[in-house]
Amino acid sequence: MDETSRHAGEVNRDGNGDGRKAKGVLRIRACLTASIAFAFLSVGSAQTQSLKPLKFGHCQVAPEVIAVWIANELGIFQKYRLKVELTHVAGATLGQAMAAGEIPIGFCAGNIAVSSVAHGGDLVVVAGVVNHLVGNLWVVADSPIHRVQDLRGKAIAISAVGSLTEIVGRIILEEHGMSTRDVTLRPLGNSPARLVALERGVSEAAILLTFSPGPEKRIRSIYAIGSLKVLLPVASVLSTRRFIQKSPGDVEAVIKALVEAVAFINKPANKDRVIASLREGLKLKSVAETMPFYETTLRTFDPTYTIPVKGMEAFIAILSEKDPAVAKLKAEDTVDGRFVSNLEKSGFFKGIQ
Repeated sequence: MDETSRHAGEVNRDGNGDGRKAKGVLRIRACLTASIAFAFLSVGSAQTQSLKPLKFGHCQVAPEVIAVWIANELGIFQKYRLKVELTHVAGATLGQAMAAGEIPIGFCAGNIAVSSVAHGGDLVVVAGVVNHLVGNLWVVADSPIHRVQDLRGKAIAISAVGSLTEIVGRIILEEHGMSTRDVTLRPLGNSPARLVALERGVSEAAILLTFSPGPEKRIRSIYAIGSLKVLLPVASVLSTRRFIQKSPGDVEAVIKALVEAVAFINKPANKDRVIASLREGLKLKSVAETMPFYETTLRTFDPTYTIPVKGMEAFIAILSEKDPAVAKLKAEDTVDGRFVSNLEKSGFFKGIQ
């Protein structure tokens, strides 16, 4: 028997009230409880209806996208009044869709902003979530190649012309005193396709930014891409200047949500949840297969969320070799650092860690 029923019974027994009075009290309390519950449901419904739809494109299916996946899965975007529709779009196509106004927010490497601005677009990087490249330059296990310099006169498999893998390949060669005159950068498609090409001898090496060799160890690394001297905005939040002017609050909300997601990812207590999300997002078969990606991901996020200007300059320098329009750009033409600066000054980053 609950407290209200006991109290009603006592009133009836001691002669200070009667059963009808007790029942009346119960009816009133029941009505009040129902009214309060209805009010909470109404508020929740109103909050759901007030969420703003937002298309969010990401150009990779890679471990660094875990920040976007977690923010979506845990309802962090909703916390900031956004109903996000995630869509995977290849890099160049994402840049085109954003320039056309079809997708206002993107998550990709900063090079697509360079290409956009060079040809009259207004795409800019607004936050650097991952500025530290992971991945390796691989060769087959029994290859006589042991150093980058050994690749002179040979070919490295990349995904596509103008892609992040091409830019990384050019930087690797440059840091080892070589160029594309010495080594061919051969476009061979996505990571699985490049791995097959490597094993079949179509290329002597392959750049794989998202890859774990697995227990069979059919290939080996000759260079860790994380050793590059320049920081590159490889997973950045991008938007257009038009959308920024129209909806600055939405841009800031996206950045805040991703910062919260990264903080969640970095907490050891959330390891199982993060691994489950990675496994689903990367379509991996087991936890054991997912673990290397989880461990690598924890080392990649930039706690400052700043946009590495030197990295944007590197993008411009490399892309200008094939596109004269890019040579006219300055790094500041392709970035908008106001949101990160304001959040840093407000103490948001420190408060969310």
